[in-house]
Amino acid sequence: MKKSYHLKTLTDTKKIALAISKIAKANIYLLLSGPLASGKTQLTKFIGLNLGVQEVINSPTFVILNQYQTNQPWKLIHIDAYRLNKTSNFQEYFELTINNFTIIEWPEQITWDFSKLKTITINFEVKNNDRLITITTNNLTKQELKL
Repeated sequence: MKKSYHLKTLTDTKKIALAISKIAKANIYLLLSGPLASGKTQLTKFIGLNLGVQEVINSPTFVILNQYQTNQPWKLIHIDAYRLNKTSNFQEYFELTINNFTIIEWPEQITWDFSKLKTITINFEVKNNDRLITITTNNLTKQELKL
């Protein structure tokens, strides 16, 4: 599946976050790509709120990974790969994602084969204060996907 949406307001972002939250499950990976300040972390914050996260969600740029308890039997894992590179050992982080719902900002910074995993990829583009997102999915069934 591939769909595009214009996010002109925070309300638009909240709607996308709610839709993603409804299909969030353990072992699904949400991959967020786009320029700095394009809305990746804001979307993550709204998803976290929808999943019952009580803590403040901030971008883990320097610590790379944060874990948050949700109202589900799994955790929200938030990875910011901006400071990683193609030679970084992502395996140590990946092991923490198993059986959890994982959001990865800047997945293009790492070398990892996501092709066999259940993924939702969102690419952010910013044009004149308008955000265009393109959502693609991989290995999700129609029952799992309700965007």
